[in-house]
Order: sequence, then C-alpha cells, then structure tokens
Amino acid sequence: MAWIAERRRRSRFESVVLPHLDAAYALARWLTRNDADAADVMHEEVFDEGGADGPVAGNTEALLQNRSDLRRLAVLIEALPAPLREVIVLRELHELGYREIAEITGVPIGTVMSRLHRARSALRRSWDGKDIGDAV
Repeated sequence: MAWIAERRRRSRFESVVLPHLDAAYALARWLTRNDADAADVMHEEVFDEGGADGPVAGNTEALLQNRSDLRRLAVLIEALPAPLREVIVLRELHELGYREIAEITGVPIGTVMSRLHRARSALRRSWDGKDIGDAV
C-alpha cells in the first residue's frame, strides 16, 4: 500500500509543481544571476536534502511561497513601462542576447543595455517595497 501513496504523491507533484518549474528557474536565475546557484536553489526547494529520493511532500509551504513570489514578480514586471518590460522579458525570460533584443525592438544595443539596467533597478526597488515610479 505504500506504493499507492507514493504514486499519488508523485502524481500530485507532477500536476502541481512541474508546470511551474521553468518559471521558477527563471526567477531563481534572475535573483541569483548565476545558473549554478539557480540550479542549487531549485534543487533545495523542490527536492529533499538527499537529492535522490524525489519530491518532498512536506515542502508545500516553500512551493506556495515560490508561487507567491512568481506572482509578485509578474505583477512588478507588468507595472514597468512598456519599453523596460519588453527588454527585461526578452532578456530574462526568453534568454535572448543584447544584439537579438536590439534587432527585435529596433533600438541600438546601448539603448537595450540602458533599458535593462533601468528595468532591473526598478524591479529591485519595487521588490524591496519602494515604488517603481517613472523609470523611463
């Protein structure tokens, strides 16, 4: 009967957590600014300390917090002015290079870099509770 409980737990994990792993990783990568650190964060939050035993059923609170953080980040990104939102989404979520973003948006690469800096700064300020204000 233990295998039935394990099967249910795995099924629940697959239906609730797996659809959000890409977004959670993108958030972790953006916050840590490092692929290896983001992978570590994801591993710590999703899998138990042994690493090989699979999903942790008792980690619901951490998963809910991650979902809450993702929702909050989505709201903050939406609050950015359109030019800043466009470059941050293309860079951090779609993982495009500066040159690709410049081609897509039709602006010089220096403008892309400037907008990314302003977008990241505005997101950090608003994450810390300060207003985004007029970042453009």
